[in-house]
Amino acid sequence: MMSLASPGWPGLGNLKQEIASSRHGVIRNDSLEFKMKSYIQISTTTATKEGAQKIARYLVEQKLAACAQIIGPIESIYTWKDKVETAGEWLCLIKTRDDLFAEVDAAIKKLHPYETPEIIAVPIKKGSAQYLQWIEDSLI
Repeated sequence: MMSLASPGWPGLGNLKQEIASSRHGVIRNDSLEFKMKSYIQISTTTATKEGAQKIARYLVEQKLAACAQIIGPIESIYTWKDKVETAGEWLCLIKTRDDLFAEVDAAIKKLHPYETPEIIAVPIKKGSAQYLQWIEDSLI
């Protein structure tokens, strides 16, 4: 049986060290050190498909978002001004980096017709390395 440190497994000799380092937000690959960044998915809803498209396109064109998926129509039930409301809406899911949240938040508020738009961010805790790199390469 070959050990990970044996010549038959090139590049895997320091695997335990690399795994331990990755737990602390750093991945080492030979002399290259890459600090992991935080990515988020922001959701917002709009009354129309066109409103969601306007927000999504602006954020992607400005490189504040790598992409945005538009889903709908959906049914939303919520309380507004002490009254239970039901409305058809369009959900926009936006992928970006955590440090861009304030800029995305400001852009959505500028473009959004709602008095109080939904702007919620959740962390992307895990993702394929290639996909997360694509997000990074797509942003400012």
